[in-house]
Amino acid sequence: MALTEINWTPTKRELRIFALALTVLLCLIAAFNYNATESIPVVVILVSAAILLSGTGLISPQHIQPIYITWMVLFYPVRWIVSCLLIAMVYYLVIFPIGMTLRICGHDLVARRFDSEATSYWKVKKTIRQEKDYFRQF
Repeated sequence: MALTEINWTPTKRELRIFALALTVLLCLIAAFNYNATESIPVVVILVSAAILLSGTGLISPQHIQPIYITWMVLFYPVRWIVSCLLIAMVYYLVIFPIGMTLRICGHDLVARRFDSEATSYWKVKKTIRQEKDYFRQF
């Protein structure tokens, strides 16, 4: 299973959430645009599109599906790159340094080293169980 998949058949709830999220995004873009350029026509167009999108998404979410599919297809490469970068960052910034530190310090957490003196690698458990422990397993 891939980390990023395109949902070709979104539910009505997912489409409503998408419509509201896109509405918020358009309103934020309108606010930043007005703050930067004070261009009223662009703000009116963006806010009108946001209102139309939110109304359509809440009343009839199936009409938002083509916009949803187009959005997901256009941003799929971005999602794929970000997910791969995130996995790489977690590995190289968290897991790899911990493993190297343990290896440099000489820790062998899974006992992989060959011991020529050992007759067996069996580990005997030293705890003694009582009879009541068999009735309370968890």
